[in-house]
Amino acid sequence: RHTIAPEERLPRPPPSPSPTLRMSSTTTDEAKIIDGKAVAKEIRADIKKQVEELKKEHDVLPGLATILVGDRTDSAMYVKFKKRAAKEVGFHSVDIKLPETVTEEQLIAEVKKCIDDKAVHG
Repeated sequence: RHTIAPEERLPRPPPSPSPTLRMSSTTTDEAKIIDGKAVAKEIRADIKKQVEELKKEHDVLPGLATILVGDRTDSAMYVKFKKRAAKEVGFHSVDIKLPETVTEEQLIAEVKKCIDDKAVHG
């Protein structure tokens, strides 16, 4: 096995910044902590405006379908938050809850219903 001498090694790249930190554009390159909640609020406001324009110009209301299988609390919370976010920006929401015992064929049938539903876009 060949050992690489320290002078032969390539320099390591600097570590990536934390996702919660963003480098500012100042000449001192100081890290700037951003407010994730404020950024998310701004994004949701922008999406809501786009939804209103889409409805006004094309009479289309974006639709989101969720299919929840079983009774996992974490999955139910995830769906709850997605439904809340969809409502906040003005999306139409379709929620389908199926028992854990659902068959693959039954689940596929529900997915196909969502695909065929012109009010559902994702």
